[in-house]
Amino acid sequence: MLRYFSALFCFVCLVSCIQVKPVGKFFDSNLGSKPIVEKTSIKVVLTEQEVANHEDMETAFWDRAMRKGMESLARKLLQKHILVKGSIGQVPSPKNVYFFQKIGQVSPGKLPVTGDLTQDFSFELTFIPDWKIAGQIKKIEEDRYIAGSSDRVLMVLFDYYPLKLPAYFLIGRQTVEESNNLIRIIGFGKLTQALGPVAGVNINKKYSGTLAQGQILETDQEILTGDLIFLVMVKAWAKPEAQLKKEELTTDTNEVVVEPRFVEEEPLPQETK
Repeated sequence: MLRYFSALFCFVCLVSCIQVKPVGKFFDSNLGSKPIVEKTSIKVVLTEQEVANHEDMETAFWDRAMRKGMESLARKLLQKHILVKGSIGQVPSPKNVYFFQKIGQVSPGKLPVTGDLTQDFSFELTFIPDWKIAGQIKKIEEDRYIAGSSDRVLMVLFDYYPLKLPAYFLIGRQTVEESNNLIRIIGFGKLTQALGPVAGVNINKKYSGTLAQGQILETDQEILTGDLIFLVMVKAWAKPEAQLKKEELTTDTNEVVVEPRFVEEEPLPQETK
């Protein structure tokens, strides 16, 4: 019992000590953010032994497809050196936001020579640099100041958060170019836990966020505390999209929840000095 209360006290102290650095000037409520869409297609080939090592064939193929597909999307996006201006309130309402959709059924073919099983997959990622689906990295594992690929991070999500996993995010660094407050995309990660309302964090007088944990998957430079994150929306098809028939589509969607917030004035996060 003593150990339980000690752990609870440490967690409460952690939450109370977390402060969100002011980022309001990097988000413009008058700006309409155009979604950035990236697509990729992959082929997964598994031996019968590799399939047998999983719970079932469906799980075996989706596990490999998700790993390869998200790696491909991350590298494509980072190679573009994306620079954006953040918006506020340009994302759909929560009921229309799906952070992950899995579509189609695994029905692999067999290679004639080896007998290995093969299945095609396609992925589509949508990125909207909006405050409602943004957050900030607050802590890096082992209390380090910088992080790289495979490192774990603690984050504060400003508004929306997923009820189910998987969910993925881009990492952005605030920068000023020619007197413009912009955000440069420098990394990609996977949300491993969204703590939701059990771990609320005050952002300012008008807003409260929620804690989440994630793992960095790809980055082209070191990640720092204070860097921004943006949840992205991902669709994954068990066949190339063009080959799917409407009657074949079955969707496993990822829900999103947001608590109502009543704002009397412009919904720009208030900066604190």
